[in-house]
This record gives sequence, C-alpha cells and structure tokens, in this order.
Amino acid sequence: MNRRKTKVAVITAARRFSYLIPSIFIMLVLISCIPVHVMIGRLFNIIDHVNGAAGAAIAALVGSVMMLPGFIVFPLCDEFVREGVPYYILSALTTTMMMVGVMTFPLEKTYLGVKLALARNLFGFVIALAVAGITGIVFGEF
Repeated sequence: MNRRKTKVAVITAARRFSYLIPSIFIMLVLISCIPVHVMIGRLFNIIDHVNGAAGAAIAALVGSVMMLPGFIVFPLCDEFVREGVPYYILSALTTTMMMVGVMTFPLEKTYLGVKLALARNLFGFVIALAVAGITGIVFGEF
C-alpha cells in the first residue's frame, strides 16, 4: 500500500465530490418537493380517467417527472390496485418512476453528456411503454 498515492486519491475524490454537492442538493430538493405538491388523489384522477394506450402514456409521463424510491412506489401502487387502476397503467407509472429521470437530467448531462443522457432517458421511456404493453397483454387488460 502506497500512502502517498492513497492520500492523492482521497484528496482527488473529495475535490470531485465537492463539485457534485450543488447538483445533488438541487436534485434532492426537487425530488422532495414535487411529490408533496402532486397529491395522491390528483394522481389517481389523472390515471383513472384515461385507459388504453393514452392512459399508459400519461402514466409514463407522470412517472417520468415524479421520482420516488421503490419503498414508496410499491405501496402507492397497492393503493391504486385497490382502487381498480389496471396493471398495465401501474406498470408504466412504476417503470418510468425508476428508470426515467427528468429531475436528474441536469446531473446526468453533466457527467454523461447531453446525447447520452437524452438517449438513456428516451430508451427508459420506450422500455417502460413496452413493459406496460406486455403487462396489459399478460393480464388480459387490452
């Protein structure tokens, strides 16, 4: 173990992390504030009134903007299932909540570049719609 190299590596990592702090702070504030303002009832009204491909697309758009961790998303979807929301719509919502990051895009573009960040988010959105379609077929909701 080389102490000098280790010390240089730790200092470099700390310096790079200090550049990340403002972006991470802004992202955390946005992630914390938006779900509070988008009430569960409003979300249910948006999702429940539109079925079919349009319902899945709207759920995917809403999920793209809202970014919530799995331990919040899955109990939320349990409530939606109890209210009768189709599985394919919930599939679109949950998949985009976890795979597409509108709020994390500024941080992603800084480190991945604009093209790769856009491609990652677009690919996640398309995959979410495909998963929703497959879910609808499997559960016989189409």
